Amino acid sequence: MAAGYTQLFTYNPDHDYYEALIMKINSFGEVVWKVLFPPDLNADTNLCGLNSLIRTKDGGYLAVGFISKGNGQSKVLLMKIERAGMVKWIKSYGGNSLDSGYQAIENNDGGFTVAASTSSFQSQGTDIWIFKVNSYGDMIWQRALGTAMADEPSSIQATPDGGSIVVGSSWNGYGRAFALRLNGNGTVKWYKTYFEAGYFNDHSYDSEFNSVVCEPNGTFIIAGKSGVACCDDQSNNKPWLLKLNSSGDLIWQRGINSEFSIPTDLIKTRDGGYFMTAYNAVYKIDAAGFTQWGRIYSNSNVGIGAVAVSQKNDGGYLLVGELWSSDKYYLLAMSLGPGAGTGSLNCGLAQGASVGSWVPVATFKPANYKIRQTKATVHRLTYTPYARSFTVRKICG
Repeated sequence: MAAGYTQLFTYNPDHDYYEALIMKINSFGEVVWKVLFPPDLNADTNLCGLNSLIRTKDGGYLAVGFISKGNGQSKVLLMKIERAGMVKWIKSYGGNSLDSGYQAIENNDGGFTVAASTSSFQSQGTDIWIFKVNSYGDMIWQRALGTAMADEPSSIQATPDGGSIVVGSSWNGYGRAFALRLNGNGTVKWYKTYFEAGYFNDHSYDSEFNSVVCEPNGTFIIAGKSGVACCDDQSNNKPWLLKLNSSGDLIWQRGINSEFSIPTDLIKTRDGGYFMTAYNAVYKIDAAGFTQWGRIYSNSNVGIGAVAVSQKNDGGYLLVGELWSSDKYYLLAMSLGPGAGTGSLNCGLAQGASVGSWVPVATFKPANYKIRQTKATVHRLTYTPYARSFTVRKICG
């Protein structure tokens, strides 16, 4: 499964049109079915995209993203899709400014908790916006949390006690990574920022969290990037892995010495370790956070951006993202084998990635935040299916 957006059927050099796209592919990379929204250029919407997709307990899917008329306003978009690709419901949520959805989790009661950002319910900046809907998309509760910076979530995961953890970044000319722990009704348990010791007031340094895995024992593994210059090349934007206990305290942290490989997704693997995608690379990581092997996918003509990963039944991995070549962008699905040798495509794209390490010495402190009550409008959107065809091109393998 893949979710995102496309201009394939709506390109107009005079206007920005994006359609939200959900696509199912089989084990051979062939398109089984797809959903595009909105299906009509005459619709009162011209920007629509998806940031994530989860499998739901009923065998269907929930996609999270944004929808906009291109007038300086946007709303959170939720699309509930049935197993065979039929649209069950589509709804938008928001105020009168810029709101966008990033990721959701399914709750034990069949509802969903959504991690979003909002600028509709305060005078300036952006807040983290967390809200819960029932299985039909009706709002149950909602609240915004923010610091003096612009706060944006990137990932939310369920915790064993029925709550959630949200990770992301806060920005004000520089970035600070954060982790936010909530209980099942959205009450904050703790909210902390993480930064390199001695660099908190250095505005040239950015840190961010991009993905989180919740372990059964209540600990958390987080993938992000650190902007502190390190290593022989003194470059920044290095992949950064941390393990936190259930209270958000650091257990360990690791750095990967690979330049400009900003993590995009992290999953738990069947061997007890982890697999991490970065924008142009992938890394297999053991249970202690040490890199076992890595691959970079690019050459002088082609670049690959992997944004999400899942593990296949054979122990290998399926990556989805984008491929760019000669100023053109393509949707990408890529199947990898389970090991270092089979983790590379023999088509001139794969290179060995550095698995060298650097030693981060980050610390943390509680965030100074405010909770704002929000009152979003919810709209049910209509959907009319229509037929469009893709051209699928095999790159290699």
